[in-house]
Amino acid sequence: MSIFDPQFISRLVAIVVSIIILALAAAVIRAIWKNDINLNHLLSESPQAGAAPDEVPKASLSRFQMLVFTFVVAGLYLVLSLETGTLIEIPDGTLALIGISSGTYVLGKVISGQKPPPAPPAAPAQPQPPAGP
Repeated sequence: MSIFDPQFISRLVAIVVSIIILALAAAVIRAIWKNDINLNHLLSESPQAGAAPDEVPKASLSRFQMLVFTFVVAGLYLVLSLETGTLIEIPDGTLALIGISSGTYVLGKVISGQKPPPAPPAAPAQPQPPAGP
């Protein structure tokens, strides 16, 4: 086996990339463990403008779907690339599913942004002075 063998080089690159990804994952997990990264509302929508400060954000199904699809596709891509020793081509259907998932999230944000703000409470009527002669 020569050092210039393409299969050796691809395995070496895969190992180096895997080590870098694992180091980044370890750094993120450490930050989460030390509470430097708050994950309480990871899959929640940000509160609307004018909402009460103690209002709990609502869960977002489209954000969860996008997160799961992205992790599944990225994980499968990494595993298949490591098995074959080369970079594989992602099928067009998979990219379309990720695009649809991202599109539903963006469309949900656009629709929620178009809601009219709640009307302010009506001020109590002021008594009118009597009309003069």
